[in-house]
Amino acid sequence: MKNLLLISGFSLLLFFTSGCKKPAIQKTNYNKVWNKDYIDSVDFDIVRSTTDFAIRLFKHAPENNNIFLSPLSISYALAMTYNGAENETKQQMASVLGFSFDKEQVNAGFQSISGDFNSYNEYFIVSLANSIWAQKNYSFLPSFIENCKKYYQSGYHEADFISQTDLSRKEVNKWVSAKTNEKINDLLSENDVTTDTRMILVNALYFKSGWLNSFEESLTSERDFFLESGDKVNVKMMLENSENYLLYKNDSLQLISIPYKGHIYTMNILLPQKRFSLKEITKKLTFDYLTYLEKSMTYDAVNVYLPKFGYTYSTDLSEQLASMGMKDAFSENADFSGMTGKKDLILSKVIHKTFIDVNEAGTEAAAATAVVMLERSSIFENRIDFIADHPFIYYIKNNENGTILFIGRLWDPNKH
Repeated sequence: MKNLLLISGFSLLLFFTSGCKKPAIQKTNYNKVWNKDYIDSVDFDIVRSTTDFAIRLFKHAPENNNIFLSPLSISYALAMTYNGAENETKQQMASVLGFSFDKEQVNAGFQSISGDFNSYNEYFIVSLANSIWAQKNYSFLPSFIENCKKYYQSGYHEADFISQTDLSRKEVNKWVSAKTNEKINDLLSENDVTTDTRMILVNALYFKSGWLNSFEESLTSERDFFLESGDKVNVKMMLENSENYLLYKNDSLQLISIPYKGHIYTMNILLPQKRFSLKEITKKLTFDYLTYLEKSMTYDAVNVYLPKFGYTYSTDLSEQLASMGMKDAFSENADFSGMTGKKDLILSKVIHKTFIDVNEAGTEAAAATAVVMLERSSIFENRIDFIADHPFIYYIKNNENGTILFIGRLWDPNKH
């Protein structure tokens, strides 16, 4: 029996609806093409801001290796943190996260879409969870805690980071592992949690689904994958040639949308037309450009060649976020007085860990994000070939509300 692919992670990016009434679930038309103007019926400004954050975060990621981020998870964890930010710290966070609206609208937006990411049916599993781990007997404002509970359905846990540091860390890791189907383990290392830790805010995101059209295992074969260095490696290349796919191509790239069962989620792949040109494509990537590419896709007969791949990615996003403009949060200038009524906390780390497995049956993925607060101190001739045999960008998207759950770069399929 084929295994479904799994993606899980602690760090997610959410796209909010600012109090807009949500339309009915979108239906595909007779040829299974999504209505490309659907996004215009929801709160476009919020979708734009959060999608833009996803792209900017991806472009700030380290070069020359595999990466896999969940901007949805990251945004969710940082949105909870944003509730406690004030003054310049608040303004910097809003600028980086793309929040052009007040805290109440941010909270209401996350609350309104949370149901989209807690679904279990015959087609897919999607789960999203938040939690707060707070130092016992520390004076956190009840209003901050209640907002996290009300709008983010955040669980609240007392911890003793001062006298039971490692035990508290292990409890957080245990929660993360359970929420990601044991795909994200040991999110926090011993160095991440200290006796100075006062609060950890965590988001966990898990996704599992089969392809709408499975890749036949009998068609998987050994092929070359050409690296940016000019070298090549041998990979297991899957092939699906039984259906039509949304596709766009120009002189520099191809964009294909591969649907999962139920049509709501897709994996979209940006593949350079020329080998060794992924960095050029990445530099051009913006929200408007990506929207243009997606709306330009048409349904075509395609032979889809996609390598099997899977890996775990882990990083501390602190420097990345600071370089994007969120500097004060990580410095002595931090103002999180919305958490305690005093300027006694700074943001120490934003730990992000993800997992993805892509095979013939589907995808499994997971992500987790922890924000750590410290106290100061068969091929038909008439079909188009889409051959992903060199580095590419891929992202998993919810086509009902426009959110990007995960975005990654496959640099070398043989590196795990």
